[in-house]
Amino acid sequence: MDCQICKKKLGEYQCSVCKKLVCEDHHKTIDGKVYCTEHLPKEPGRKQGIKKAIITVFILLVGVVSISYILEYYIGASPMFSDVAPLMAGFTTIRTMVSMALTAILILLLIAYFFTKK
Repeated sequence: MDCQICKKKLGEYQCSVCKKLVCEDHHKTIDGKVYCTEHLPKEPGRKQGIKKAIITVFILLVGVVSISYILEYYIGASPMFSDVAPLMAGFTTIRTMVSMALTAILILLLIAYFFTKK
């Protein structure tokens, strides 16, 4: 049978998605499976990896800062933890340093993302 895409050459391969017979020019084999040009799987690019890293760092940044503010509020407001209140000053400093480090990483990832943009 002829290739069901170009209708010129002999169809030697069968697409694993749509089962069309396709010729040498209109097929690609990936991981042992044959795909026609219409059903080629999208390959994850470099941009997607960087985008996921940026989102992950941003979520970590928001999470760490939120948890630290919540802890500071509840521990500082509770009379039961009045002995711990002086230690909170050191915790605030640590929270600030962690927030600054995560922000710096986020900025570096954003710069990397824009330089890899095509």
